[in-house]
Amino acid sequence: MFRYLCFAFLLFTLSLTVICARDLSIDYLDGYLEVESGGNWDTLDIGDIVSDGDTIRLTDDSYAELLMDNVKITLDKDGIYEVATLLDQLQKVDKWGIKGSSFAKLFRDNEIDSRQSAVMGVRGDPQDEETITWVDDDIEFLEEGKTLYFKGDFSGAIQILEEGAEWYGSNYEEILFYKVLCEYESGQIKKMRDTLFKMDPYPESEYYGDYVLLKGNVLIESQNYIEAEELFDSYLSDSEKKDEEQIVYLLSAFCSLELEEMDFARRKLEKAISIDPHSETGRKASEILSNL
Repeated sequence: MFRYLCFAFLLFTLSLTVICARDLSIDYLDGYLEVESGGNWDTLDIGDIVSDGDTIRLTDDSYAELLMDNVKITLDKDGIYEVATLLDQLQKVDKWGIKGSSFAKLFRDNEIDSRQSAVMGVRGDPQDEETITWVDDDIEFLEEGKTLYFKGDFSGAIQILEEGAEWYGSNYEEILFYKVLCEYESGQIKKMRDTLFKMDPYPESEYYGDYVLLKGNVLIESQNYIEAEELFDSYLSDSEKKDEEQIVYLLSAFCSLELEEMDFARRKLEKAISIDPHSETGRKASEILSNL
């Protein structure tokens, strides 16, 4: 009887171990990532798994993306990382609904939906007069690149947009923005980040709110909370009403919390709720605030 009880206890313990185990898979790697093993450092490759108790090391200005389920964290600074800490961070990000670089895909999905709605609901007015419109040299590259992007021809769009960027015209920053989106969709994640961090668009640009959300999400994904908070707070400091204001308050609150600025985090969550308590973002901010 005792033997059966011991066997049952062993099975129960093994089940708990499986349930409690937390792993990260190496989803993308450019450079060198290693895991500590018996006092040595073993090289990791794409597809390898690291677990809760592991310690990993990033060297030589490398870049890595680690995945738990569908939630991602990126490492872009050389150093030693405890996997348990990274897993805790991923769970926080998932709880807050932060999208990371996958916001780029969400942007395309939303734009396609809005374009289809516009086509179905709007009829053009007849033109009685011929008008003359001056266009910049790079506008044709931008428009053709956008067309290819929405058709899903990302490599073709990148080629056109790169040609347009060589003009350094008045649409240069928007060309880079769509190049960023295409690079994400085609799996060129590190190149996408490099292009994104080169951008410096005008706050008055039509796409500026989306740029702030994308860059901020990418910064959070790589745990660069100070830079992300500065970006969000700069966006919110503009007195003019912003379309993305509510979600930016939520993301900025997350950064404040990670930087141990509890009072700032609370105020930002309260502001997000006050904008629209019934929206998805408002409900998320209310839920988080109640648990602080």
